[in-house]
This record gives sequence, structure tokens and C-alpha cells, in this order.
Amino acid sequence: MLRGGSGIFRDQFPVYLYATDRFLPPFFGINSLVFPSFPSPQSAALTAPIFLYSMTYHPKFPYALQYNLNLQREIAPRTVVTAGYFGARGNHLTRLGEQNPFEPALGHRYNPNLLSPLQAVVTDAQSFYNSFQVSVSKHTDHFSGGAFYTFSHSIDDSSTNTWLEAVNEPANTQDIFNRKGSRGRSEFDIRHNFVANATYELPFGHRWGLEGWQISGVVSAHSNVPFTPVLAFDNADTQSLILAQRPDPIGNPYVGSCPNGARVGTPTCWFNPSAFAAPPPDQFGDAGRNMLRGPAFAQLDLALRKRIQLTESKQITIGAETFNLLNHPNFAVPSNTQSPLTQGGNGDAVFKDGAGDFANNTGRIFSTVSAARQVELAARFVF
Repeated sequence: MLRGGSGIFRDQFPVYLYATDRFLPPFFGINSLVFPSFPSPQSAALTAPIFLYSMTYHPKFPYALQYNLNLQREIAPRTVVTAGYFGARGNHLTRLGEQNPFEPALGHRYNPNLLSPLQAVVTDAQSFYNSFQVSVSKHTDHFSGGAFYTFSHSIDDSSTNTWLEAVNEPANTQDIFNRKGSRGRSEFDIRHNFVANATYELPFGHRWGLEGWQISGVVSAHSNVPFTPVLAFDNADTQSLILAQRPDPIGNPYVGSCPNGARVGTPTCWFNPSAFAAPPPDQFGDAGRNMLRGPAFAQLDLALRKRIQLTESKQITIGAETFNLLNHPNFAVPSNTQSPLTQGGNGDAVFKDGAGDFANNTGRIFSTVSAARQVELAARFVF
């Protein structure tokens, strides 16, 4: 069977994007006061306006194009194989950046009449997703299972425009005036993804009253998610409230060892920071957004259940369920940064200053993305 389809899906903006401009003049004013005097705090040694957030004056509503073509065939009794292409493209997506950076060559901000930094949301970002997906499923009287594999790639100019959602990278664009300079792997890009599940009714025990045993399992494995190398200081001298600047690549980050002596590819040294260099002063770095790859993921879950038929309409199911049976550690990406709004990180800082001194704990992994082995005992009464 050959099937295909396509569609256009439009989206709305969150309400807060429209509400942010009410905090801008002439409706609202925020000032920072340095060394204020009391009881007249506005008589400070230094006062400066602060305008935090704005929305583009001419927003375009985001939309996505989705399309797919797949072939399904029964290759054996009760065994079905499906293979196909699935793709999507997003247009007019939102991205966040510093709209009024300080220009060192000019000696003032981009808009000299606006003395404050200004985070702005614009609607010119794009995304591209392409994938090949294949699956096989089989169902018999005692067995039911399937295996699913996806080979995909997702790239975009920005994966999110809020710090609450950013995890492996800053929510900000490095340079809001250079959209394609931040085009790279999506924060959620997973190149290879495999899932298999099976449920088997044990075909024995009817003669001794031992029927009703069932064993089931799920195997999940996927390749890495990306993360972004960043700088922990304002190398480009944008004087923005939030920084999203990147270093320059000068070598292979997946070979060698870290300054702490650990071998690259271990939790204490996931990548080699010596493969990067601090850019020249007042310049942005050339390292790609989400150019580094994090650890892969693998997990096996297993369950054993026993069904006891009490009457025609009542039964009890008891069993044990084990999650991460092999107790395999699945590490998160390295992150030594702190988001201004959440407890999560926003990239891994390589340098802490323009002299090329490494940031603390660069390349080090601090957490996992899955729990250790868990065993649960469960009982269910159906009536």
C-alpha cells in the first residue's frame, strides 16, 4: 500500500510577546540607580534606563509545511513492514537576540538614542526536517511486537526563543543581524533513533493451572543530542544583559585530553577545550551553534506479569516491572552555565576571559537523563 500526504499548519504567538511592549516608553519606564541616596533615590550617582524585552513591529505568523510518502507491505502472515520519507519545513519562526548592541567601532549603541540594551523577538527563523523511517510489526496468538528505526536530521536558526525552554544552548542568537550565522543542528536533533517492544504470552502451564504468565520488554536507543560551546564573558563587547557568544574552532574536540588529564569521551572530559580559541576582541566566534555532540542513550525495560482469572468478569494481574534493567548510565550533555531563569544550563562555557583561561568544569558532565535501575511491584484488579 502506497500512501502520502502533506499539509500546512499555522501557529499563533504566545500572549506575552504582545504584552512585553507595554513595558517600553512611553507606557512604562525602568531605570537602574547606582549608589542611590535616600530619601531621594533618584538622586543617584548614575542613572540609566533599562528596556528588557520587545517584539518586532511587523511580526509574521509562523507556519509549518509537513509532507510524507510511505509504503506498507505484508511480507509474511501477520508481519507488516512500513518504510517512508517524512519531512517538514518551518517558516517565520521566532528567535531572540540583542537588538541594540554596543558597537565598539562607533563608540555607542546601534541606536544612539536608546542607551539601554534591548532583547527583541523577530520572526524570520527557519527550520528543516528530513527523515527516513522504517518499522516492522508482528502479531500472533501469543506474541505481539514491533521495531521502529528513524534516520533523521533537523536544522534551524533557533530552536526556542525563551530561556525557560533552552537546555543545551543559549536561547539568544549570537548576532541578531546574522540569522544564518546561527543555523545549525536543532537542539532536539537526534540522527538515529531505535525502539523495539515485545509482549509474549508464555504457552505453558495449562495442564497444571499455571497459565496466564506474560513477559514484555522495551528497548530504546538513540544517538546524541547536540550542545553549544559558549563564552562566559562579553568578548564582542555588546554590553547585552544576556550573552550567547561562541569561541573559534581550531582543532578536533574529540581527540586528546582535558587540562585535568582525563581522556576525551569520559564524563569528566567529554570534549577537548583546547580545540577552541577565544576570538579577537570585539568579534564574534566562528564555532557553529550546536556543533558538539553529547552522549548517546540506551535503556532496556522488562516486565513479568501473572494474570489470575477469578470469575468470568473478574481478574487480578500481579507482576514486577524493571526500568533500566542493565543499570546503564545515560549521561546528559556537559553544562557549566546557569540560565538566568531556570536551573538548567544553556551551553558549555569554554573560556572565562579574553586571555584564554578555561572556564571552571568545561567539558564536564554533571547529570544523567535517566534514572538508575528501578523495580516496581504492581497489582491490578479488573472487574
